[in-house]
Amino acid sequence: MVTTVKELKIDVSHVGAKKVRSALKQLLTQEGFTFHEITVDLKGGLLDKIEIHNSTLFFTDLHQLAKLTRQSDKKCWSYYIRKNQPHFISLIRSSKDENYADFIDDLVRFFDGRLSVVRIRENMDASVRKTLKNEIRKYIERHLSPDSLMEVSYIEKDKGYQVSFNDGVSGFVSLEEMGLEEYEEQLMIDRPAIEEMGKAIELFSHEGELFEIDALAVKTLLSKPEHEVVNEQSKETATQVGERIRSVRKKESLTQQELSQNTGIDQAIISKIENGKHIPRYDTLKRIADGMGISVSRLVGG
Repeated sequence: MVTTVKELKIDVSHVGAKKVRSALKQLLTQEGFTFHEITVDLKGGLLDKIEIHNSTLFFTDLHQLAKLTRQSDKKCWSYYIRKNQPHFISLIRSSKDENYADFIDDLVRFFDGRLSVVRIRENMDASVRKTLKNEIRKYIERHLSPDSLMEVSYIEKDKGYQVSFNDGVSGFVSLEEMGLEEYEEQLMIDRPAIEEMGKAIELFSHEGELFEIDALAVKTLLSKPEHEVVNEQSKETATQVGERIRSVRKKESLTQQELSQNTGIDQAIISKIENGKHIPRYDTLKRIADGMGISVSRLVGG
């Protein structure tokens, strides 16, 4: 999916070297990113000022960010980070930064996953530029794509999930609507996670096996479109959908690899769908049907 972003808000003021700050802005320009540069005081004034700078992309030296965590209240940080969705790309470019390299995992948790760390050299060679470009694109896809999940939490008394997306769409989806009731004993239903790019809800079995629910499938249930196939699919369990897809694929004498090539869907995803480990959205079903040269109704109807 291509994500269109009108303008990035960036802050490079927390990178100590002027040459690196200039190189970062040059990289953004050369890669076609339109951006508006702002400056936010991260030394005590953040909680007051970040309110008006939602989804800002901060570039910082790692040691500067580490110092900030020692000066900040974790609960306040967590609230503001979740509310305003900034993202931090921290640079390891000096011995000061190297001193904090062993604490990266702790820092990522402190920033609620909204932190990437890149080792950089002053000359910004091709490999560093590629890494930075990929991190920026991941940030855009994860935090600015309208269809990416922003939050998910389990509501025990209602037996379902409260979810919200980057475009502001939010609501409650029950386990029954998602076809998860039969998995309650197998999965850690009350411990949902969000896939790295916000494209799925992740649940784990008690044995550590991953089960995914496509984010757009969840969004479809929230919007309740009047589409017979989607409505029918929402009543089916992931196992039933997967078994039908496998059955039809075999009738068409196709391997998973061939179906992957025909559809552009990763073979691992096809395998998860067929094994009832991934609830697909409608456009995925459509791509699978097209890849088999059949209609969606035939695919779903078996």
